Amino acid sequence: MSNKQMHINVNILSSGSHGASWRAGDGNPLGYIQLEHYQQIAKVAERGLLDAVFLADALAIAFNPGTHPSWALDPAVLVAGMAAVTRKIGFIATASTTFSHPYTLARLFFFPRPRLARPRRLECRDHLR
Repeated sequence: MSNKQMHINVNILSSGSHGASWRAGDGNPLGYIQLEHYQQIAKVAERGLLDAVFLADALAIAFNPGTHPSWALDPAVLVAGMAAVTRKIGFIATASTTFSHPYTLARLFFFPRPRLARPRRLECRDHLR
């Protein structure tokens, strides 16, 4: 019998996947630009025993942030902020090499985490090949 495991991650879409989710009655319309919003999501994911939190980088915010705000904060900054309030969850963040050199990104994403349970990995992918 094989000992395969499924790894489950959460993909944080700053204000949710529905265009009007940020306007929900019990929601925080400015949550997508507040570190505490992302920290709370990471805590919930950790309590739910998820393996990692995924954040994709974008080169700009949405065309009309008043109707569907998204991608306002740098994933590298958010990952550092979320790591400060969690203990047992991994983080996955992307960054574009269009406007940053790979060595700069390597320095950005390599930060010490003394309570690290699993080894860190920094991977670079060339999606044009």
